Formats: sequence, C-alpha cells, structure tokens
Amino acid sequence: PSLTANTIELSVSPPVDYFHLPPATTKKHVVTLENKGSTNLVVSPKIVDFTTNGADNQVFPQETMSFPYLDITELPDSITIPSGKKALLELTMTAPSDAAEREYPLTILFLSKENNLYSKAGVTSQFNAGLASNLIVLVSKQNTLKKSLEITQIHKKTFIDSFSAITFEPLVENVSIAASTASGSAEILNWKKEVVATFSIYPDTILGNNSRIIRAANSSESDPEPQSFSFKKLFLFGPYQIRVTLLDQDLPTTTKTTIVYALPLSLLVILALSCPLLILLYKKYILATR
Repeated sequence: PSLTANTIELSVSPPVDYFHLPPATTKKHVVTLENKGSTNLVVSPKIVDFTTNGADNQVFPQETMSFPYLDITELPDSITIPSGKKALLELTMTAPSDAAEREYPLTILFLSKENNLYSKAGVTSQFNAGLASNLIVLVSKQNTLKKSLEITQIHKKTFIDSFSAITFEPLVENVSIAASTASGSAEILNWKKEVVATFSIYPDTILGNNSRIIRAANSSESDPEPQSFSFKKLFLFGPYQIRVTLLDQDLPTTTKTTIVYALPLSLLVILALSCPLLILLYKKYILATR
C-alpha cells in the first residue's frame, strides 16, 4: 500500500494491526514509513479514532482520538524521510491497572507538508482503509475474548426472474467488545431440499460492537479472495432456501435461513405485453373473414 503523486511514493506498514494492551502494562507499536520517491519527504503524523459504515467496514477517520493511554508527548510534529530510505514512528501505550475493558479503533494519518496530501496506506486491508494505517487496540486482561457473532439479517430479493441469479448478503453483528473473524458456510437448496450451491464464508473481520455484510470466499484454499454470494443456472424455478451458518469451536452453531422464489417474470411480462397485440390481430382476422 502506498501513496503516489507526481514523484511522491510513500508506503506505510502495517496497513492494519491488532494490538493487545493488558492493564498495568506498557507496550510499543511501530509504524514503518518508506519513501520510494526521488525527493525527500516531511510528514506530520496524526492519530484519530475511526468508525465504520456497518456494511462493508469502510473506514471513516474522525477528527479526534478517544484512546487515553497513548503517550502523546512522544508523537513528533514531523518526520523526515530521505529519498529511498525508511523511517519509524514508535508509539508508547500504558494502561493503568484499573483500565476498563474496551476496544479502540485508531487510524494513523500522515500529512505531507510539501504537497498537502494524506498518506493513509492500507488499500488492501480488510477495513478498506484506503491510504491509512489502522490500529485496533484491545484493552483487556485476556489476549482474546470469546466470539459473539450473530446473523441479524440476510439481504435478498423475495422474487427473482428465472433467468437471473440468486444473490444475497448476510449481515452479521458482533456483540462482543473485541474484533472477531467470521467463519462458516452458506447453502442454497431447491424445493426438493437438494443442495444446489455451497459457499465458504470469507474471513471478514467485524469490529467489536459493530456489524458488517460478510462475503463468500472463492475456491482457492491457499489464498482465498472475497466474492459475492451468487448462484446462476440456465433456468431457476420455484422456492429456493438460503441457509447461512456461522461456525466456531467455542460457540454453538448459528444458522439463519430465508426463502427466494424464482419465477419466469420476464416471460410473463412479454406475454402481458403481447396480449393486446394478439387480441387486435384476432379482431382483425374476425372482421376479415366476415
């Protein structure tokens, strides 16, 4: 992930990181900036909260930061990165022993003084971070918290044309305070209860106390890519059941189902439009034969 504008080429890593900060501890987080351009760069770091849109987890940086455990005195006003060189931004965080258990989604922005450009590196991150380095800090005694994901809704059309595809979007809510990764599968069954399509769920991450639309994974086992839940064949007809299942070894299986009806709507429309013409031709035929 990088920012390129004219001769400016600035990359920032990691694009996304998950950071555990137990109470009564001090830990450091390091961000690496690399100037791949031909000119020296001077950037100013800024750390703010971010929120997501509750659908695809697109990140929206806020104006301020609510995280109280960052040593702001160590945050430099500017960082100089010579051409072809790297620079490090080191952040120190200290949580007191009575720190409340909570997750803090943060975005680390970099402002280029010469070009008035933000470098928000992280285009490939799960949170669609655009050009930003995102840091999700979990303040908790436990390194990982128990998952608590629920399928709240399956977005789909109730009636579809027999010549179109069955598409759907499961909306999953994370009722825990900590970010969690979705896993499981989805199926489409016909009126005979036969499975006609199966999908693996892409390991989308849902922030704590947030929701998002999860996606299907392609068939690649080594490096799965996200794709939409979609099934199409030459002709669909009748009721089809969509079944989405979330799996976790520590939790009971969560399943939600819904129904889609496939009808030859396009043929019905053509027939409806043809009826007046057929009636007109019939009347003309009757008059001509009298």
